[in-house]
Parts: sequence; structure tokens; C-alpha cells
Amino acid sequence: MALATICLISGCARLQHVGIVDQRTFDPKAGLPPQPHLPPAPPGRPGPGPLITIEAGTAPDQWRAPLKQAVQAALARKPNVLFELRQTVPAAGSVDATVAGGERAAHALLGPVAQAIVDDGAAIAQVQVGAASEPLPPGSQGAVRIYLH
Repeated sequence: MALATICLISGCARLQHVGIVDQRTFDPKAGLPPQPHLPPAPPGRPGPGPLITIEAGTAPDQWRAPLKQAVQAALARKPNVLFELRQTVPAAGSVDATVAGGERAAHALLGPVAQAIVDDGAAIAQVQVGAASEPLPPGSQGAVRIYLH
């Protein structure tokens, strides 16, 4: 009996060095106050739409006068306005075909629109151009959208 008591006492001493097995052994956050779940913030409002959209294939005499009026009004309101021109091109079957279509569209419409904005009084540094492929309605060859910043 004395031997059994000594074994039990030495076993308890070992448990003190190792630590008692409880919930925190398996979950370090056990016993801590709960943290509330905060849902993500709702998406912000969409930005303003384009100032002007010029569809590919539109004759220059149809878009040049409205563009000039819009550019001059924008410069009158904010002399350092940035004109962002975004050319949309239809997504083709392959990357090479999409890039080739974007290059053709840039030469056909994006370049002349950018030059018209500069001719209407904006500095070349105020014109930013870019292109993106996106799904377009059937038969559409893309468009140039002009945004103000």
C-alpha cells in the first residue's frame, strides 16, 4: 500500500511539470471571450459613367463636334482634368486574335479620338489611353469610352 501511494504521489508530481490536460490543450482560444464576426463592408457606389461613348465604325463628323463641346466644358470646370480613354474590343477566340483586334481598333478609333481631345485644348499629359477585351453584343466592334478624373 505504501508503494502504491508513493507511485501516485510521484505521478502527480509529473503532471505538475507537464501541465493538466484541459480544453486549452487542444484549442488555445478556449476560455477566451468570443470575438464577434464582422461582415465585410458593402461594395461602394459605382463610379460615374463615361462622359462620351463612341462606337467603332462611327464617322468622325458625327462624334467630333459633341466631343469638342464636352472637352471644352470639362476643361472649363477643371483645367487639370484627366481624360481616360478606354477602348473596348471584342474577345476573340485566342489571345493573339484579341490583341490583333485591339491594335486595329486603336489605329482606327482610339488614336483619332485622343488626337481630337488634344486638338480641342487638352495637354497630351491629360490624355490616358488603354484597351480591354470584354464580352460585347453580337455585331459590335467595340467602342471608346471617355472617363473624366
